Amino acid sequence: RNIALLDDTGNSASLAVLGTGRGVVILNAGPNGLVTLEPPSTNTISSGSGDVVVNADRLVIGATSGITAPGIVTLRPVTQGREISLGSLSDGPTALELSDGELDRVFANSLVHGGPTAGPITVGAPIAPGSIPHFALQCGADILVNFSLTGPNSLTLNAGANVHQLAASTLI
Repeated sequence: RNIALLDDTGNSASLAVLGTGRGVVILNAGPNGLVTLEPPSTNTISSGSGDVVVNADRLVIGATSGITAPGIVTLRPVTQGREISLGSLSDGPTALELSDGELDRVFANSLVHGGPTAGPITVGAPIAPGSIPHFALQCGADILVNFSLTGPNSLTLNAGANVHQLAASTLI
């Protein structure tokens, strides 16, 4: 099961929870499901007072699209053990892959990428989500940092197994 917010006939498609009651937006794609966000708005998926959770094995955040919440944005795979690849410029069928540019289109106080049942996380290119003060990676396996990983104010790595860092990479 896929979820798509497309920009086929207009420029204002969005999914939002408004108000002050800590409303949460939760998107649940099916196993191997793809969530696609294309409308030209940083508020394509948004919560006015709470959090946003996207449960999907694949996610594409278009160049002018975005996810916004004042609290926490959580991006995690549906399938237990699903790999997460950060820095990927493609959207392959076997991992939840996000580029640095896609992560820059998430606007929140905190971004949690992964979850306790996620598979290994690989940082395959420099990552520095510029609009997130608190950045966390979480998985039930290893985290492999091959390139620099920068959290603007704080960075949390929560691995179920080991965190491996190549000598040429930095954690900031």
